[in-house]
Amino acid sequence: MGSRVKSRMVNSRVPSAEVERATSVLSRNGITMSEYLRNCIVYVARENEVPEIGLEHHASPTTREKVSAFLAEVSALPMPGKDEYPDLEGDALVERIKMERYGY
Repeated sequence: MGSRVKSRMVNSRVPSAEVERATSVLSRNGITMSEYLRNCIVYVARENEVPEIGLEHHASPTTREKVSAFLAEVSALPMPGKDEYPDLEGDALVERIKMERYGY
């Protein structure tokens, strides 16, 4: 007989719009919300640390500084398509590149 792992249900309140957007992103990557949340909790338990990225609301000042530095580095990278579409910025440019690359 295999060993039986005890499990516990975890509940949290998150704004519906954010859940819908996250579910959409996760499903495009073949992951369910349950799988993602379970993996996050298992990671924290195994590594005995909280991942720094994506925790801006609850992050310590040191973590916020690291996230800000990371975002500054990413912002400094050349944006694909920027030369081809100089009149587009941000989301509009990303959508144009997606349309060309993936046909939507």
